[in-house]
Amino acid sequence: MEKKSIFSKRNNFMLNQQAVREWMQTEAMLLPKERILAGFSGGSDSAALCHILAELRRELDFFLELIYVQHNLRAEESKQEEQFVMEWAEKYNCPLTIVPVNVSAKAKADKISIETAARQLRHDAFRQRAVAGKFTKIALAHHAKDQAETVLMHFLRGSGVKGLAGMKKKNGLYLRPLLNYTKPEIEQYLYQNRIKWCEDSSNLDLSYRRNRIRLELLPYLQNYFNPNIVKGLTQTAEQMQELEDYLLPQIELAFKNTVSIKGQSHLNGSKSGDHSEERIALQVERLRQLPVYLQQMVIRRALAAIKGDHVNLEYSHVKRAISLLDKSHGKREDLVNGWQVRKSYENLIFEKKSLNDQKSLKNKEDSGDSEFAFGLDRITGNRYIKVIKDFILIGEIVQENRTEKNQQNWSAAFDFDCLPINLTFRYAQPHDYIRFNALGNKKRLKDFLTDQKVPKEERSRILVIAAEQEVIWVVGHRIGYPYRVTANTQKILKLSILTSSHCES
Repeated sequence: MEKKSIFSKRNNFMLNQQAVREWMQTEAMLLPKERILAGFSGGSDSAALCHILAELRRELDFFLELIYVQHNLRAEESKQEEQFVMEWAEKYNCPLTIVPVNVSAKAKADKISIETAARQLRHDAFRQRAVAGKFTKIALAHHAKDQAETVLMHFLRGSGVKGLAGMKKKNGLYLRPLLNYTKPEIEQYLYQNRIKWCEDSSNLDLSYRRNRIRLELLPYLQNYFNPNIVKGLTQTAEQMQELEDYLLPQIELAFKNTVSIKGQSHLNGSKSGDHSEERIALQVERLRQLPVYLQQMVIRRALAAIKGDHVNLEYSHVKRAISLLDKSHGKREDLVNGWQVRKSYENLIFEKKSLNDQKSLKNKEDSGDSEFAFGLDRITGNRYIKVIKDFILIGEIVQENRTEKNQQNWSAAFDFDCLPINLTFRYAQPHDYIRFNALGNKKRLKDFLTDQKVPKEERSRILVIAAEQEVIWVVGHRIGYPYRVTANTQKILKLSILTSSHCES
């Protein structure tokens, strides 16, 4: 059977409310009483979309609110546009939220283009309003030519499958009901329904890359190579989306199998194998065994897990990370926007450069925020809880449970009667030591961590429970030998350490 393109899927409808209604009910799976937040710039595309949604809201039983992001890039014109948006929303009885942003400041601070800064701020505003207003959908007015421009722009940048897949009609919270429709069809709808819109003069500014693609490159390709270039590029996007849907489960499985069981972030308290908002580790050998394409996708997936997106991550960045597979411990490569990847024994660790700023860490330790003294006599009523800046320390007395494990990553059991009465919860220090056998022999903590292959730059982030310089528990690693639970133990102390962020979630 011949596969139909996204254009033929419209059953030759011109843009109208019936066609959008059918899509909203079937593909978008819109339910009664949903709350839709629609992006409205005042331009022709968003005017058409918002008018259609306003007309359908009663029939489909959903709540509609418009959101306008004021970029403040065009002085007087921006003020006139905002006034038009307010009058338009009032005319069609649509609640409106206006969000002012400072695009220039963000572009300068993040060292990104005005276009990128504006897009990021818009989507931040959409997401924040969606959360605050409990919206279940965010509707955007991208159309077929926008899709063609996106695919072409990603192609010129050397993007892979994800980039060439362009935008999806339904992607999480986001809906793009007009993505199959052309600009002339949208304008015809506006004329037929006598809907006003305003023009944005910045759409003609050739200093913006997307405008050059829209106004110069696409017309050139259309005139000299393919008069149906928009249709061709949107069909490419559709095929790449289908390929991406096929590949995603394989990429996710490879990612889960490659996340390192030793990629522990001692600073933020994540367990081995977990990743935090600032760091993630991949096992070198498992990554090396993957096909090259899956290696690339797992690396992209890893950075997305901590960075939140793939924006500005180029093929060259991914290749730099892969090059570390065959390099020695300690080698590192810069990636994008302050992120780096480094080889740490059997792991590739992706993190912000600032995590390795030992001076910053030393200042934190000197501030006293990372040290807390407590006495065993404070553990009354069988339970003691103390909140310490980024951590929560829980102490519990267990008298009968002899099967308690000696250690889990962030929970450990001790022989209460063998412990010194005064203990300290803190970061590791240079002169710390641990007793490692029945004879009470000592080993410098530095040597112990070297044996455990903990990278040098991470050792000052190791958390410990200590009595002066003797370490009772190297959190996540080992308990000092004299303090273990044995068959002769009469009373068990269980200590657990949680991160504050973990408890809040």
